[in-house]
Amino acid sequence: MQAIELVRSPETREPAAEETKQVVDYCYRHGLIALTAGSYSNVVRLLVPLVISDEQMNEGLDVLEAALHSVAENLAKATDLIDKIIADNRQDIRSFTRDGLPELERFLREGRAAAEEIRELSNSLRENPSQLLYQQPQKGVEIPR
Repeated sequence: MQAIELVRSPETREPAAEETKQVVDYCYRHGLIALTAGSYSNVVRLLVPLVISDEQMNEGLDVLEAALHSVAENLAKATDLIDKIIADNRQDIRSFTRDGLPELERFLREGRAAAEEIRELSNSLRENPSQLLYQQPQKGVEIPR
């Protein structure tokens, strides 16, 4: 048995579980059976029979190499696309963080306050449902002039 552990960064050693799944899927679609393994599902496990020929071994390694290149290329394309989107929308992002986030925070605060008022009204109606039908009596006494 042989295994290859995939990580997103050599420094942080963050497990690359999604990328490992993509490599294994690519291998499967191209005729090579590989398994994911490891605590974080970021290990490609290869079980090679003892009777494998050099030609079969090279063919399997070619598929694995192509899978790794394909996943790396897809990640590079996605990174480039994200960088382009950020560059194209940098001003909008700045505007949103400057104006939109405080507005969103205010909206959420108002929403929470409204939900609390609705909860209080609901509790009040549960305790005294007649207040929907009858006007509440005024408290206090009116003194005529």
